[in-house]
Amino acid sequence: MGKNKIATYTVIILLAVIVLFVIYLNINSNNQTSKENKIRVIDGDTFVYNNETIRLICVNTPEVDEEGYAEAMIFLSNSLYGNELRIDRHGEDKYNRTLAYVYINGMNISVNEEIVDKGYGELFPYGDESCEGMK
Repeated sequence: MGKNKIATYTVIILLAVIVLFVIYLNINSNNQTSKENKIRVIDGDTFVYNNETIRLICVNTPEVDEEGYAEAMIFLSNSLYGNELRIDRHGEDKYNRTLAYVYINGMNISVNEEIVDKGYGELFPYGDESCEGMK
């Protein structure tokens, strides 16, 4: 077998593992809590919190068919699960999602800013926000 075929198979296996991990997170997220609150991550900038769909303001992460999607979703999952959250709501978008800045209580960490700072998404003025408070 040639080196190119081995490299191709390695990449395919790696992508399959990432996709399976994301599916695993979605399946098991219904049972996970964040300080007694149920959370289900939709993608890198959207999640369901106690039956309320939250869309992070001033953040845009890759879509399901784009590079970095799985990594952004995993980062958001790791940021939310097991933490007490403070949600600063700013109305709704046309999809009836709550637009919000999300903070990890007790650590004064902005999940929105962390996504941008760590490179999992980009600053994006979503939801009529100027995003002046973000870096």
